Amino acid sequence: MKKPFSFIKNRIYFYIFSAILFIAAILSIIFYGFNLGIDFAGGSVLSVRYEKNVSKNSIEQSINNAGFSYYTVQPSQGDYFVRTKALDSEQRKDLEDALKKVGQYQELSFETVGPSVSADLRQKALWGVLLVSLGIILYIAYAFRSIPKGYSSFVFGLAAVIALLHDAVITAGVFSFLGHFYANIVVDAYFITALLTTGGYSVHDTIVVADRLRENLLKSEGSLANLADLSLWQVLTRSVSTSVTTLFVSLSLYLLGGESIRNFALALVVGVAMGTFSSIFVAVPIIVDWYKHKK
Repeated sequence: MKKPFSFIKNRIYFYIFSAILFIAAILSIIFYGFNLGIDFAGGSVLSVRYEKNVSKNSIEQSINNAGFSYYTVQPSQGDYFVRTKALDSEQRKDLEDALKKVGQYQELSFETVGPSVSADLRQKALWGVLLVSLGIILYIAYAFRSIPKGYSSFVFGLAAVIALLHDAVITAGVFSFLGHFYANIVVDAYFITALLTTGGYSVHDTIVVADRLRENLLKSEGSLANLADLSLWQVLTRSVSTSVTTLFVSLSLYLLGGESIRNFALALVVGVAMGTFSSIFVAVPIIVDWYKHKK
């Protein structure tokens, strides 16, 4: 198969591009931090039931007019849950007045999520990411156990996890940067869900490429670099077409979905784009460089 472009020979450019994005993400996280949502920073939740049917858009418009910068409105079987950052008594009254402008309602509950609960959620989210990474290494090590002699399935698993962490850090950096300038870009439970979702997507894409490399190693005797290039070209069309269709869906969610899922959709867009890039331009070149330096 004739290859008009060598991914492996030009990998230094991809490494540089990834390094720039990665370092920029780290710097943004260090200097800007995260605009934490209610789940992680604490906040207030007001549950109401309107006497007449009202639209979610009308509620959001009224809250916007009242000057609230970050909130979510979630409908549930005729009731509405309004989540905001922690409110004092005056701010709570302003919120209730904004809701009354939409229509008469019955207040079902009002509660505040404290910092201790939020800290526990942050810790669990971190443990979730670490356990997922460990599980990926062990799974790939087992799934690729029939790899040719001289190669280690753990290296394939390690490359997948490096690509996964690469995607996660850059996605987090994008949210850190945007959250510094836009109050509605927050890191919350939806963001963690999107991060784990795109992480699974990235790993799946990496496994497809790595498995093709493993197959070529079993049936061919060429150099690892040439076989890696061949493998990448063989799966390139499938990988890109799958990513493009996924991006279309994610963009549709972001542009047409409600405010409550917009951050989730944005994280999907960034994560899928970075996952596609890392599977092709980061994970496989890392495998090649590992064995090159090992020799």
